Amino acid sequence: MKKIILSILLLLVLAGGGTAYYFLKVKTYDISQDAKLQEIVADEDYDIVLPPQDSSIEATDPQTENGGVSEQAPNDDSNSTSTNGTAKPKVTAETIKGKYRPSFESLESQANGKINALVGRAIGEYKEKKASGEKISYSYFLSKYKTAGEALEGKTDQAFNKLYGALQEDLKAHGFDPNEAAEFRSAYEAEKKARRNALLSSAMEKM
Repeated sequence: MKKIILSILLLLVLAGGGTAYYFLKVKTYDISQDAKLQEIVADEDYDIVLPPQDSSIEATDPQTENGGVSEQAPNDDSNSTSTNGTAKPKVTAETIKGKYRPSFESLESQANGKINALVGRAIGEYKEKKASGEKISYSYFLSKYKTAGEALEGKTDQAFNKLYGALQEDLKAHGFDPNEAAEFRSAYEAEKKARRNALLSSAMEKM
């Protein structure tokens, strides 16, 4: 029974716990009271490395990319060259997004590491209390790890939005619709759900 209850609590933590907070009136926990938890959630920010802006890439007219014909100035050289005489590669929305994929993948990897550490801390503390014969307070666990989970998710969202905003600005600077970046937003939200399900299964196996 305790395993089932703890699993439900972990699921609420990973899902944000909004409904549980409303009905159970869970108090916010001061995570600074737990040094290990503080280290996981608050001490280290995400390492977000934006791709360099390549001045050797020439923007492609979106109409041309979509099969249209762009007008060239009379003296325009169709094979634009850079200052060193080499041809500038044409850029498309896909090549711009491709530059950012490693950064998004790095963020996902870092987020997975932090959430795994958070769940590991919750399970470890539960086992410590159980082994010592201490009374298990499930409201304490929900309060503490819901607070930590929300703090971590907030920091992850901030890091994602910074990277996502940079991608949108890069697309706009090259004449493309910033909504071309929407696939990254959709993937990010889908990864959140998949991560919660995977971590719940992992938690069940470790208990």
